[in-house]
Amino acid sequence: MAEEASAMDPIQIIRASNRMNLSALRSKDREDLLKQRRVSLLEAESLVADISLPQFKELCLKLKNKKTTFDVLRAIKMSCFSPGRTEAFMKTENALNTLIRVLVGRDARMQLEAAACLTNLVCGSHKASHRIAKACGPYLVSFLGSGSPYLQDQCAWACGNMANCCFPCFTLLKAQGLVPALLANIQSPVPDVIRSTMFALNACTKYVDEDLRDLADDHTVNSLLKLLEREHIHPTAKSDAIFTLSNIIFSLSKNRVEISDSTVETILIHLEKSALKDDFDIKLSLPLVRCLGFASTAKNTCLYIVQELKFKTVVSRILNSNCLHLFQEVICVLTNIIGCCCDLSSDDVDLNAIFRNIHLNTSNHLLIVQVLYFLCSWASRNKNIRIVLLQKEYSSVIEELLSCGEKTVEKAVQVILHIITS
Repeated sequence: MAEEASAMDPIQIIRASNRMNLSALRSKDREDLLKQRRVSLLEAESLVADISLPQFKELCLKLKNKKTTFDVLRAIKMSCFSPGRTEAFMKTENALNTLIRVLVGRDARMQLEAAACLTNLVCGSHKASHRIAKACGPYLVSFLGSGSPYLQDQCAWACGNMANCCFPCFTLLKAQGLVPALLANIQSPVPDVIRSTMFALNACTKYVDEDLRDLADDHTVNSLLKLLEREHIHPTAKSDAIFTLSNIIFSLSKNRVEISDSTVETILIHLEKSALKDDFDIKLSLPLVRCLGFASTAKNTCLYIVQELKFKTVVSRILNSNCLHLFQEVICVLTNIIGCCCDLSSDDVDLNAIFRNIHLNTSNHLLIVQVLYFLCSWASRNKNIRIVLLQKEYSSVIEELLSCGEKTVEKAVQVILHIITS
């Protein structure tokens, strides 16, 4: 009887009805916000083109009104990309303070638009970015942990733009707790949040800051690599994740810290998947090879790499590809392996592919010097390679470079000829 009375309680019925109405309203608001944020590029360009600098200054003055309208915020967001307009905004008295007031207000729609304004404003001058980072950074960082994925996404873009600006801006944001807040969002179920988070993390790690060495724990490294396996993640987010990992591994190599064999194996697995496709996915393959390049400065890592069949498959595929960027990166990996006294045989490296690239790119002096340096290092440690390089099909290509006109290349040629003929 008590249960029946409770079920028929009018107060409980009213509360249940209110909860359903509130849930439906919130769902509608989320959809409206999402539609509002996805403004087409053509619309944005037309808005920027239609507003002159004097008109933009008038908009900034309207921002100071007690009741700032959504349309004013949106118009400022769409037309504040250039340094001149950013400067005009920053010179408008209390404009930034008003934007902060809106950012920390209770209107979710206005809040999101204010964060978008800041995202675009920091694309202007360094002076403006530094000032915005100092004044708005703490709020943007705190909203990375908010319950709204839309606000998380927009704040991550804003923080990423500021961190990208310069090291002083990044230092400010780091002190405000940006990096831990971003790391907490790597596991987000929302693909848009993952994309903006990885953009910001890549910006933060590019400076190889000594304080970020703790990022190299197994949990963070595995989280970054697992993003490659997740569905519905934007390719740019995956690329930024691996570039972030390469920055972390570079920081470790500077401090003579080795990465685990399991991490190297995972990198090789993903590289082999890419290598077996018709075309390399350069956005993923390039940072993955770069990870190997930085990791191969440690002898134990090199010993592990050269024993992996997957590595030989990847090297062969890249050397025979038409992608010079990947070719150059893999030559760096091979040079590091030789430098760590880990020998390679002629079966491990396709010399024909290397010399074909030399022949096709004789005007690319930087690439030629890099390849010749690798061959010098390899030949100086391996008698069999010296004998192979003396064969006419290889020695004639090297000798032709003596008259290329570039002193650095000619000097490298003289060194390698001395090594293989001694």
